[in-house]
Amino acid sequence: MNYIVLDIEWNASKWDPHHLEEIIELSALKVSPATLEVVDVFSSLVKPAERLTSFTKKLTGITQRDVSSALPFPHVLKKFKAFLGTEESCFVAWGKEDFRFLEKECERYRLPFLNLSSYIDILPILQFGLYDTFNGNTPSLTKTMEVFQIEADGQAHNSLDDSMNTLKVFRYLHGKLDVHAAYKSNKTPEERYLYEDTLKSSGKRQLMKCIFAYMKKHDVDDVAFDVFFTSPIWLDRAVALDLNEHVTAVFKTEFDVQKQEASKKYISQKALLLPKC
Repeated sequence: MNYIVLDIEWNASKWDPHHLEEIIELSALKVSPATLEVVDVFSSLVKPAERLTSFTKKLTGITQRDVSSALPFPHVLKKFKAFLGTEESCFVAWGKEDFRFLEKECERYRLPFLNLSSYIDILPILQFGLYDTFNGNTPSLTKTMEVFQIEADGQAHNSLDDSMNTLKVFRYLHGKLDVHAAYKSNKTPEERYLYEDTLKSSGKRQLMKCIFAYMKKHDVDDVAFDVFFTSPIWLDRAVALDLNEHVTAVFKTEFDVQKQEASKKYISQKALLLPKC
């Protein structure tokens, strides 16, 4: 078995909810489980169907010329599968977004998906497994390396550099705990998100961000209570937060207030897109 430390960059839009998000860079490190040393490297740009957004170019440093000469996703995926070989792999990534994007692109091109039955998501280990260092909040890779005093290499949002830095954090964690365990907080959902049966500020932020994500996805500045709480965006987030029925009910009491905050944020961001006179 090998660890495959994976990172993906995609063509994102900060403002347009209808923009087609496509993978534009895929990198992975094949790592020996015995030594945690890199034994092979894969890195490839990917040619998207749509032009790069200015947001993506600024964030990643990737130019339109860079991706215009790259191979399209089906060809890159074929090369990536050859890199993986026939050995069993355990994927390691920073959050679940990379896996989701791989799955979405495979579906879009009607390609067989990779077998990701064995993977380690570092984020919940950091959020809930390591002394509750981040108190259930979602840390960035850069912030995590600062907190643990790990020297970062290269440029953030370069998929190969991010893979290398993810591996550094993985090595750090590997020396302190069982990374193969399913780490959850020892605290109950009530202890994590409630204070005297009201929602803590961290829970309010999570709810507001989730409502905002819904508004951005559907290009609306309002959403009904029942529609939101039955939407995949909320249901996926509730699972990720490990909410039980009682805590979910308290989240729901805060809906109107956090919807107003999310709506203000969405409207202000939309206003920035209006043409200036």
